[in-house]
Amino acid sequence: MPTSDTHPTSNLSSLGADLAAMFDQDPASGSGSDFSITGEKDINVNTEDKKVEDPSPDADLSYDFLPPVASTSPPIHVHKLILRARWPHFTRVYKSQMAEFHTKKMHIPEPYSVVRAFLYYLYTDSIAPHPEYCTSLDSVAGLLVMANVYDMPRLRLLCLHRLSRELDVEHAAVVWERAGTAGEEWLRRRAASYCLTHWGRV
Repeated sequence: MPTSDTHPTSNLSSLGADLAAMFDQDPASGSGSDFSITGEKDINVNTEDKKVEDPSPDADLSYDFLPPVASTSPPIHVHKLILRARWPHFTRVYKSQMAEFHTKKMHIPEPYSVVRAFLYYLYTDSIAPHPEYCTSLDSVAGLLVMANVYDMPRLRLLCLHRLSRELDVEHAAVVWERAGTAGEEWLRRRAASYCLTHWGRV
């Protein structure tokens, strides 16, 4: 039975729910994943249960372009077909046959939780709260930066909508900082105003 038929109250579309079931699954499980992406190690996320090494005997997860002391996350297993369909930057990298094309791996210099939420969005077209993905506004604020870096207008609008709607004391300062990095002046001013209004609690 398709995953979409088992979750009648899901925030995801039917296709998104089905693709979500394939996201970050070990290649040995028969998921068909054929590409690995890492991010920066995230001190706030427990990745102890995630294997750092790809179980495939032919896999090589070394990243020659990173310094030897680089702190990378466990690999996130994805499908090139989905990334090419949903992420214009990946399509350009793939067509130009850069190093990632040959090694079948990529490193994104953003926190693991943000990179994983970004890739999950590519599969589901959703940044709705989820027990594993987009659990806090910290991740959504990080996604806003990625949306601007990679010129993804729909993701940008989803992030702006959720951040402006759910802005709170715990995350206002982070939203202010990330909005500045992303060049989102309207959201930056809103977060600054919120911080000033709740100065004693932020």
